[in-house]
Amino acid sequence: MKLKFISTASFGLLVMLTFNFLYPGLMNFHEQNQLFLFTSDYFAERISTCGGLSDYVSEFLVQFFYVPAYGAWIYAFALCAIQLLTFSNFYNKDLKIYFLSFLPSISILLYSGNENLLFSFTISIIFALLYIKLSNKNTKLSLILIPIFYWLIGAMCIVNLIFIAYKLWKQKQIALLLTIPIIYFVSAFCFTFIMPHQYPLKQVLLGINYYRIPDHYHFMMFLIPVLTVTIIMTSKQITIKYENKLILYTCEYSLLLLISLCTNFTFNELKFRLINYDYLLRHRCYNTIIHQSQKHQPETDFERVCINLSLAQKEILAEKIFDYSQNGISGLLSDAVLDNMSCLPAMEAYFNLGMINTSLQFAFDTQESIMNNRKSGRLLKRIAECFIINQKYVTAKRYLLILSHSFYYSDWANLNLKLIENKKDTDLDSLYKTLRQNRFEENFIFYYPELTKMLGKLYIQNKSNVLAKQYFYASMLLNKDLQTFVAMFQNFKEPTNDVPKYYQQAWAMIWSGTHSDFSEIPVTISGETQEQLMNVAKYYMSDSNAENLQKKFGYNFWTYYFKEVKKN
Repeated sequence: MKLKFISTASFGLLVMLTFNFLYPGLMNFHEQNQLFLFTSDYFAERISTCGGLSDYVSEFLVQFFYVPAYGAWIYAFALCAIQLLTFSNFYNKDLKIYFLSFLPSISILLYSGNENLLFSFTISIIFALLYIKLSNKNTKLSLILIPIFYWLIGAMCIVNLIFIAYKLWKQKQIALLLTIPIIYFVSAFCFTFIMPHQYPLKQVLLGINYYRIPDHYHFMMFLIPVLTVTIIMTSKQITIKYENKLILYTCEYSLLLLISLCTNFTFNELKFRLINYDYLLRHRCYNTIIHQSQKHQPETDFERVCINLSLAQKEILAEKIFDYSQNGISGLLSDAVLDNMSCLPAMEAYFNLGMINTSLQFAFDTQESIMNNRKSGRLLKRIAECFIINQKYVTAKRYLLILSHSFYYSDWANLNLKLIENKKDTDLDSLYKTLRQNRFEENFIFYYPELTKMLGKLYIQNKSNVLAKQYFYASMLLNKDLQTFVAMFQNFKEPTNDVPKYYQQAWAMIWSGTHSDFSEIPVTISGETQEQLMNVAKYYMSDSNAENLQKKFGYNFWTYYFKEVKKN
């Protein structure tokens, strides 16, 4: 008993620590791609689909993933439940084979590195293992109830069909055994006509809501159920002769160590760095993003948008932007991409800048790009905020009423419903008041190639919009448009003392092209910057390879400029 408790508790703790500290963004990703509502209509919609009970229970639990620690504990308890239920269904309850009961849970943990695997897959396995206990008590009754169970948990009932077939084969009841495939296929065929939402027969047979991308099936979705039922059926034949408890403990903890090592291979580092960045950006953890960005140079525009927004929010974008690998203006503010994640950092950036309609468009498009047609609490909230800022209160109310039936968003929704009852009260909210001051004063069509001009318009109409100012100048530097940068700097009469480092580098570069020294330059250029420019120019004259230049002088505006020139 002590061995069982220690092993299961250790496994559960490992799962919790993995998700809570290494991959909190995964919990956030699952939560923001669905919205659970406490309404009868929502329950009816879920339960009217094959596998609806698993889906409903799953989405109820996933709403608590809003707090990653809660999500990590829920995942840990679910995997421990699978492990314990697997062992409880063993014919051979010998503790020497206890470690085998971990294999299904370990497989699910490793497969969780696929962010599109839905939690309903895990919940369905728990229900299937519970149903096996009924099958052990009354095989015929469990066979009769299979169509009902199939409707409730979906295609995962194949676990139970295999187990029942095994029992009937052992009992030599061949006639009943032959009815199993008939029950399965006839049930699936009938379900395609019963369900209000029509699904192809293939999806009903293989599972509807186990994976976020419809009609997409990974081999692990079939391997895990088969592995689970196979371990249970063969447990009677498995015997281990070792009596030494030290050897057994060593096997248990070697298995846990193996999990830790394998997790690094199944959880793609870059993918989960992006997912974690999105989680941190959503919760405005700008300092954490800046700190984590120092460990890795950004490889994607997704990372660059997150980092640049964090720097701008801390008002250090001009000082730090070229400390990082940049990729033109797309790393500052990306254009629309139709999937359920790529636009999220840009959506946050546009919103904070005051480009409310663009943020609204990105939020709506991202929500509609969720492949299994779910709604998103995070995105519905952003859409409602945009309509409130634009003073479209009737439309905003529709979204707020939906969110009022959720758990984590209901307080915010109810507060804003009261706020919009008296339209003047919305001006008292600091967020709405600030963004109304920052947004465009007139509507026009968003055109991404003219992004610099739009940022300039934001800054011109409200000089207190510090974020727009940083983005405006950064966009010109990223576009290598030094002539416009200098002209705007002078036209807006920016301070000529204490000029940010990368502004100095841009000024020094364009000035050195037409002047022999810096004695008459209208801004203060440090001696260090002047010396660095001379060294860079001298090296570039002897070796114009941009990559070598970057290796020699690191990341700065000059190395970025020459690299982009070579690229184009």
